[in-house]
Formats: sequence, C-alpha cells, structure tokens
Amino acid sequence: MIDAAALKARFRPATDKVDVPEWGGEIILRSLTVGERGAFLEQGKKSNDFALAAWLVETAAITENSEPLFRQGDLAGLPGDQLAVIDRLAHRVLVLSGLGGEAKTGPGN
Repeated sequence: MIDAAALKARFRPATDKVDVPEWGGEIILRSLTVGERGAFLEQGKKSNDFALAAWLVETAAITENSEPLFRQGDLAGLPGDQLAVIDRLAHRVLVLSGLGGEAKTGPGN
C-alpha cells in the first residue's frame, strides 16, 4: 500500500546548479512542487512579470542542504539591472518544473 511518506521519498525535485557570474558564483535551483506550481499560477493572475520571476527564484533557490536560499521579498531590493539575471533564473525554474519547453537536465534528474 502506498503512503504519503513513501511517495515523497520516491520523488525528489529536479535540481540544477546554475552559474550566475553577475552574483559571483553558482546557485542551486529546484523544480516546483505541485502546491508551488498552483501558487505560481495564482500569483501570475495578480503579479507583474518582475514580481512573478522573483517569486519563482526565491521559492526554488536552495542551499547544498536543500534549505531555502532566499526568503520571499529578498530579491525586490536588488538593483533594476539584475532583472535579466532573475528572468534567466526564473526561466530555468520553469524548465525544471516542466513548464518551460526544454528537457530536464542536471543533477537530481
């Protein structure tokens, strides 16, 4: 019989280390959970493009220990010239989550 704990243990999020030279190194991004994907779709109905991209990166960026790298709102304080970086990372999150049109690649897949 399947239980919730066994199901969670069986499926790990897709992850990818992404080089971010503008920020001085790499960060790890993971795919969205089913619940986060639903929240993303709801967020998209009421947010501007920057807020949605920032939400994706803040939600999916993790440490080596799979802990969140950012809190919600952390990226809003970055200078405006960082929008292209955030957009690039947000696109990678979408790809990892099966929403971006590319095949999943990287560690954890």
